[in-house]
Formats: sequence, C-alpha cells, structure tokens
Amino acid sequence: MLKRLLEQSGTSISIDEITQMICVTEPYYQLEDVTELEPGLLKCNVRPEQEAFLEQGELSIAEAGRHLAILGSIAAARQNPVKEKHYYLAVEADLQRLSCVQDLPPKPSLQCQGLAELVSFSKREAVVRGTMSYGPEALFSLEVRYKIIPFLMFRRIFKHFEKEEVLLRKTSPYQHLVSLEVDPVEGKKLHALLPEVKAEMCMGHFDQFPGLPIAIMGGTANALAGRLFRSLLGQDSAPFAYFVRQMKGSAPNLGFTGHSMDFTLEHVGVEGTLHEFKGIVKRDDGVLCGEMFLSLERAEA
Repeated sequence: MLKRLLEQSGTSISIDEITQMICVTEPYYQLEDVTELEPGLLKCNVRPEQEAFLEQGELSIAEAGRHLAILGSIAAARQNPVKEKHYYLAVEADLQRLSCVQDLPPKPSLQCQGLAELVSFSKREAVVRGTMSYGPEALFSLEVRYKIIPFLMFRRIFKHFEKEEVLLRKTSPYQHLVSLEVDPVEGKKLHALLPEVKAEMCMGHFDQFPGLPIAIMGGTANALAGRLFRSLLGQDSAPFAYFVRQMKGSAPNLGFTGHSMDFTLEHVGVEGTLHEFKGIVKRDDGVLCGEMFLSLERAEA
C-alpha cells in the first residue's frame, strides 16, 4: 500500500503556492517534489540534515516529525475553504519509530519519502497522520493536531513579538543541535538552559514572529534524554547509541526570540527494554512551551 502510494502520480504543488498558504519558509522548510495524490493526501521527498547526536541512524525521530508536520500543514491548507495564509501550529504530536533499519546511506545522499493524510479539518483545528519511509520501508509514523490561526489574527495576538527585519541565510541552522548550558545529572534528572532564543535559530519558522520550532524543542529534549540515559547506565565514557521508540508531546505555547528556555528531563520508569523519560520546557517567564514523553531503547553494539 505504502509503495503504491509513493509511486502514484498526482498534482505538483509549487513552493510559491505553498508560501501563500502556510507561514513556514526555507530553510526550516526543506521538502522537495510536494505532490497532491488526492484531496487531503500528499507526498514529498526529504533530504535529512540534522545531526542525531547519540540517537541511532541518519534520520532522527524529531527531524522526521519536523518534515511530516510541515507536509501535513500543506495537506490541511489545501482543504481550507478560506484561501488565504494561516498559521498551522502543531500543538500535539505522537511520533513512533516503525523500523530500526540501520543501513541507510549517509547524509547528504540519503533521500526519504514523506506521506501525509488529512484525517479531520475544522475552522480552527486539523488532524493529520503521516509516514516517513526509505524506499518501501516505513521508518516513522506521526499523528499531529494543529491549531489553525488566520495570519492577521495571529499578528494581532502576538504583535509584541513581531520583528520588522527578516533574516536571510542560505546555510540552514537546523543541521546542528542548539547549544545549551547543561548541568550535571542529579539523581534521575537532567537540567539544561538555552540562554536565549535567537532569530537565527528559528529561520523560516514564522519569519515575522520567529520562535523555536517544536521539532527543534523536541530534538533538544531527545538529545538530553539520551545524555541522561547514557549517564544512568554508567556509559559516559563508552560508545553509546539508542533508538527512540516513541516521542509524544504537546506544545501549548511558543518559544519566541528574546526568551531563555529551561529544559528538565527526568527518567520516570522502565518497561522491558524501554526506558521512559519526561521532558518539560518552560520560558523564563514561567510559561509552559512543551511537555514530552520519550521511550528510549539502547541500540545493540
């Protein structure tokens, strides 16, 4: 079924059309060959770019979520009867690893395929399911819920965060993880601080209202969970890698530029070979920006 859909032809959607519908642009937007197979069903090609730190494989779960969420927002926007630009905020997401294929080609030659299907749509909300694959092999699945806000309404709500200058940069900042001030592990907890969200960290993610993308927030929490996992297993000085079996979370508020971001990761349980972690992300004004639950499994040496 997946192979048939990915081989199916459809209607090509240009980048110009896409930027008239959603508020994500390059370099955060990295989709290629976006094609509508039928109303509400889209496919694309993706070339992964982000370093995976200790996570096994060439494509991290957070980056898979990033690209699928963008593709899903286009699927929703294509079915929006109001043909004007909207913000599609991913406020809840459930990502799962479907396969532990390890013989993927290295970046930048690796090309994956994304598939997104609109499940439900209303004036203020949409739900999309997606799959990221390599050839016929499904690697990750995503279910994401969006809050839909018209462009002008978003501008009124968040006018205090609007930036007149839009940064233009050819090199993507999303190839690398954000730099953190990481505290020593205390018991089963790890705390880290992002001293300031800067516009260059958010390029293409809401140009006039730059904010830290949920996928970058989730990827940062994932890397911290991996670091805590390694420490709890006493492997700080040994080769170590892990798989993320599931990453589930919510992003009730945006991490706009100028704020610092506080990350707290806690090991909360073990179920078989899976180690469960909870992540909380808050702005310096105490506003909750993210809550994540991650299931990690050590990769075999």
